[in-house]
Formats: sequence, C-alpha cells, structure tokens
Amino acid sequence: MCVNFRHNNTQALCYLKIINNKDEVETHMNLENVKYDAFISYRHCELDKFVAVNLHKQLEAFKIPKSLIKAGKTNGKTKIERVFRDQDELPLTNNLADPITRALQGSEFLIVICSPRLKESKWCLTEIETFISMHGRDHILAVLIEGEPVDSFPEILRFEERVITDEYGYTRLEKFEVEPLAADVRGQNKSEILKKIKSELLRLVAPMLNCNYDDLKMRHKEARQKKILRISFAISLVCLIFTAISTTMALTIHKQANTIEEQYHTALKNQAISHASISQTLLKKEDRMAAIAVARMVLPDSLDNQTEKAYTPAAEFALSDSLAIYNNGENNFPIRTLEQNSPISFMKVAPDETSITTVDKNSIITIYDVASA
Repeated sequence: MCVNFRHNNTQALCYLKIINNKDEVETHMNLENVKYDAFISYRHCELDKFVAVNLHKQLEAFKIPKSLIKAGKTNGKTKIERVFRDQDELPLTNNLADPITRALQGSEFLIVICSPRLKESKWCLTEIETFISMHGRDHILAVLIEGEPVDSFPEILRFEERVITDEYGYTRLEKFEVEPLAADVRGQNKSEILKKIKSELLRLVAPMLNCNYDDLKMRHKEARQKKILRISFAISLVCLIFTAISTTMALTIHKQANTIEEQYHTALKNQAISHASISQTLLKKEDRMAAIAVARMVLPDSLDNQTEKAYTPAAEFALSDSLAIYNNGENNFPIRTLEQNSPISFMKVAPDETSITTVDKNSIITIYDVASA
C-alpha cells in the first residue's frame, strides 16, 4: 500500500520476507483477531486519497436492504462493519509491515483504487501480491478513477499465471488475460466522481455480501422508495397537523376578534344610553344647549359608520326632545314611548287606532300593539 511514512531498506526487506513466507504470515496472523470487510489500497495522492476516503465513508454507512437480509442473501451479514484504510487504522510503530500484513490477512476483500499512478507504487503492488497469496484473486475489487483500464490496472490484476501441462506431460507457466471485477467512477471533477461513487457502490457491495448485483440493486431501489414514502408521509402528516393547528388558531383568533368587536359595540351602546339619560336630566334642568351637546356627542353621523359611535334610539330621542322637535307649542307629554332600533322612514296608525306599523331605514317592518305597548 502507498503509505506516508519513512522506511529504510531493512524494514522493506523484512516486509518482503514476511510476504514471501506464507506459512510464517499465517502463523503470525492466527495470533490476532482482526477482521475487516475490506482493505482499501491506494496511492497517497490527492485524487486517489479523495476517492479512498469517500468510498470508505460510504461503505461503512451503507444500509443493507432488510428484505435482502430476511431472505438470507447477504452471506449472514447485516451491515458492512469495518473497512481498513491505513490513515485511520495504522498504529504508530516502527515496524510498519506487521500492521499492514495483519490487516491484509484479516480482510475479506481488497479494494484497489486504480489510476495511472498506481503502477508507480511498489507498496501498493506488494499489497496486491500479498493479498493474492493469502486469499486468491476472487476477492479483489478494482475501482477505476482516472485513465483507461490498460493504463491504470496493474499487470498483476490484468494477467494471471497458470500452470499448463502439454500432451507430453511437460508443464510450463503461461499468462492469461483476466478481467478484474471493477467499478468505474471516473468524472470531470470531484463532484462528478462523488456521484459516480454513489451510483457504483452497489457493484462493490454485491460481491462483499455474496449476492446478485441486480437483486441488490432492485431491493436497494425498493428500500429507497419505501424510505421516500415514509418521509413523504411524515411530511404530509406534519403539514396536516400544522394546517389543523393554524386553522384552529385562525378560528380562535376570529372568534376572539368577533367577541372583542361585540363587546366594543355593546360598550358604545351603553355609553350612548348613559349620555341620553344625562341629556334628559339636563333638559329637565332647562339646560337645553348642554342637553343637545351631550345627546349629539354619542350619535353617529350615519348608520353606515358606527365604528366610533353606536346608534341608539334613546340617544336620538334625547336629541329630538332637547331640540323640541316634538313640541307642538303646548305642554303635552307622551304617555308611553315605543323604541325602534333604527330611524323610522314611514309610520301608519291603524284606522281603529289599536296598532301602529313602522318601516325603518333598513326596510324592516315593525307592528306595535298599542294596547300592550
């Protein structure tokens, strides 16, 4: 693996000695109980590291569809628990070969971040060789981040040596071209690469779960749709509750406003009736001008504008009485008073004088029984 640390030739030789002696490595590894779902091998260059870091996060955050787990198609896994990446996992030690070798031994899969720079790293190539010697080729996953496959995939991933026995019984080593299982996350910029990582993540997860890619893709899509439906339902429910609360508050405010308006109008009427009584008292004391002023003070200018003053028959009668509108020059006084809610436009007395019919300015007809009024 391409790791940012200082090493000397002695350490490098020690590392190669451990790698080349498989039995020694496996014996050493049996003493450790380290287990990783995957080991990410990458060059410590800007773009390679960017992909490795984000791939690491997304792998460990990946939610395996519950339907796939219940169907028993995830090789017993319920999640991807641990992914090794040297920057986070490598302890501070002078013998840097041991932790890397232990991590490779304890990793089920090797994920190789492939770019044209990978071939320049002897450490990354050694990691691949070590993993193949420990686990074989079937658990190696390539991630193409830049360049073409022929330029970015190392030869050890593109070719496999096989022992061939001819018809005469002689054996020889031959190279066969193989196609590594790869995910293509190439993009014009980091933003595009991030989107590609999200879309290609299932290609890496499927073999890690030992399940079919198409099946995982379909169930992952179903899980996302169910999640979207749950979120949509929750949002709709919140909106419904908010609407109900808003409507209730609006109705309450409207009711309170109507109540306040009614109370205000009642107060104006009570004020007008009180002033009418004062006006009558002043008239009896023969202070006609004061009686007129008090009665006029509480009468509105028109029936259409009663926001500041409320019309009352008592106030209109007090004003009419103080202005001597009903005075016929004689000392005649009414024996009873018939109250009307608004000024009368027309009045008619029945021929037998037993009833009086009135029509006010709102065209409301009122019939009074003279005997009981």
